[in-house]
Amino acid sequence: MTPEILSNIDSLLGILNEINLKDNDIDKIYSIFLTALRNLPEEKRILLRDKIEEISKDKENLEVDEIGHKIRNKLTPEILNQLQDVIIDNFDLKNTIQDIFYERLIE
Repeated sequence: MTPEILSNIDSLLGILNEINLKDNDIDKIYSIFLTALRNLPEEKRILLRDKIEEISKDKENLEVDEIGHKIRNKLTPEILNQLQDVIIDNFDLKNTIQDIFYERLIE
């Protein structure tokens, strides 16, 4: 995985650390992320979906930055390589994070 890809993933997760997320914000982000996985081969999609669902079950007990770290730790470099386009180029995911960011800034 190139440093640029890691940097983009880090900045996406970094945005989550900067805002005061509400419970339904995290649910929205996971939901869109899981929806984006439909473009992956089925075996990779199932593996990643299970890992993300496992993380999201723990989310009530975690700070947002811990969720980001858990995601990074659970996803192998191989899976991240295959997901780079989903993570970086998924406009729904980026727009949702941006919308949530601006909503929280206004509050």
